[in-house]
Amino acid sequence: MLALYRKAISFIKNKFFNKKYELYYNKKDVVWKGVSMQKFCYPSKEFIENCDEEEKQKLKLRISEVETISGYYDYFPTKISDEEWSLLLECSNVKQTLDQIKFLRKNELLKNKAKEKKEVEKIIDDKNSELPLKSMLLSPSKIPKYKIQVAAKNYATSLILNDTPKVVVDCRYIPHLSIRAQNLTMCQLRYIISDNRNRRVPWPICLANFDESLYNKKLMNHLELMNVKNALEERTSKNYTQLYDPSKIIYLSPDGEEELERIEGDEIFVIGGIVDRVVEHNIPKKASLEAAMEDKVKCVKLPLDKYVKWKSGTKYLTLTAVVKILQDVYDSNNDWSYSLKKHIPVRNVKDSNQKSNKIKELYSSIREYDKRVINAVQEKLKSNNLHSQNREQLY
Repeated sequence: MLALYRKAISFIKNKFFNKKYELYYNKKDVVWKGVSMQKFCYPSKEFIENCDEEEKQKLKLRISEVETISGYYDYFPTKISDEEWSLLLECSNVKQTLDQIKFLRKNELLKNKAKEKKEVEKIIDDKNSELPLKSMLLSPSKIPKYKIQVAAKNYATSLILNDTPKVVVDCRYIPHLSIRAQNLTMCQLRYIISDNRNRRVPWPICLANFDESLYNKKLMNHLELMNVKNALEERTSKNYTQLYDPSKIIYLSPDGEEELERIEGDEIFVIGGIVDRVVEHNIPKKASLEAAMEDKVKCVKLPLDKYVKWKSGTKYLTLTAVVKILQDVYDSNNDWSYSLKKHIPVRNVKDSNQKSNKIKELYSSIREYDKRVINAVQEKLKSNNLHSQNREQLY
């Protein structure tokens, strides 16, 4: 009954808010309200001092863009870290800067939502605690540490027993992705590692063809988990063919000709470190298939056509979805139907004409509004630059 009530509330809220936001973006004028960027959003003095002259010039331009965006755009983060500024430095135009700002705000909201969810779960856990007796004897402040120790022990045990498949993420294409795509990919890697560590029987996970410069210079906020003990089996610049028996390697690709039928337990599954929803001009269209052919390893696809009535959208799944499907199939003794239906997004099993046109109209209105904001920001920057040049001539 409670589940039905929640679904009804969710339906009403979605219908109401979609209509509300569609009208909001359609009717909202792009009006300059002054720079609203808070002090926590600026790069630190130390960050600026560590930039060379070329980077300082880029940073100056980027700060102007971000300040101007804050004067037009409400969907703006409350804080921008130095690591995030290093990513903003990689942007080459106002659109990329706006996309990055939206990404930061979205992440901020997701973190807040996750925090609220954890607080609710903690209350439920306190009422229905099933922790081992040892953990109950610990003080509340020690319980999180105990959980971390249990996760680390489970992961170490899985490596020793070596009785589960392995997952290798092929990171060769990550350096060629756009900043936005790198962010999305690293987010998914973080979720994969975190979810896997929380499993009762974690799988060994390896990052192969990993460019260490990514770790040293970019995306450090996404990669912090990789330093946690027993989070990864290995992170290496070597190719996976140098690490594992090629006869056991199976590269998963939506463009593979054969379908994966069973998971026995001794396979090394390779998935390409490429996000599913971003078109990348520097990445081959069939990148994962090409990588498998280049490395001369077996290439297969998930049996989506066999078990799922795919009705709309591309058959490209997120990295997290692929790993969860593999793990559920293995845990359920190769029950593909259950595992695929559990992790395939609902939008892919509905006809395109079943989807709400209102949602499409909402996203369309947001895109149009973003275009108007970008134009306004560009005009404002040009105007400011012109005024600055005129002042210099006067003096």
